[in-house]
Amino acid sequence: MAKGRKPISPFAVIAVIALIAALAVAAVFLGFYMSGYRYIRVPYDVVDGETEYIKFLGRVNEAGEPYTGNITYPDGLAATIDLETNCITYSNGDVYVGDIEDLQRNGTGKLTYNSGDVY
Repeated sequence: MAKGRKPISPFAVIAVIALIAALAVAAVFLGFYMSGYRYIRVPYDVVDGETEYIKFLGRVNEAGEPYTGNITYPDGLAATIDLETNCITYSNGDVYVGDIEDLQRNGTGKLTYNSGDVY
């Protein structure tokens, strides 16, 4: 009988692959985090005792506040936000330029509807 190497178990192969995949995912998330990308939820409203949130995914400034990125409102409306220009562009074509607080229109601004109407 010839002496040889002990075969590698399938469990060991799967464990190594899972470890490499987990490290790759962690490296990607760390890269996004170090680049200033964050996922933030901002309270929006309370409905039937449950808090609804505006969800933000994008870049933040040095203070960790949303700067540019995508937002999703509880009703499903999506938008892009750019706090450098104080502009929110909604997925339905509406565009708001003006004061923004907590990822929402707040104060003085101009809302141009997709139809061309201005408020």
